[in-house]
Amino acid sequence: MAHRLGVGLDEIDRRRKASGLSADRMESEGKEFFERVRRGYLAIAAEEPARIRVIDGAAAIESIGETIWGDVAARFTPGRGL
Repeated sequence: MAHRLGVGLDEIDRRRKASGLSADRMESEGKEFFERVRRGYLAIAAEEPARIRVIDGAAAIESIGETIWGDVAARFTPGRGL
């Protein structure tokens, strides 16, 4: 299972600036590019929910961690297999 962490573009930009990093080649593509990519991943996740879980990346880190670890633990339940 893959996890797609969604964070708004404004928040991504704020975090990048707060860290002192400059935009790389991908980040310089602009909001329209990132919106197309986001829509593409969300479409795949909607078509294959057992394969891709969408998680609110703005949620508390503890909550995100619990969600991901819960999925991992469920995958490795004895007798379930991979």
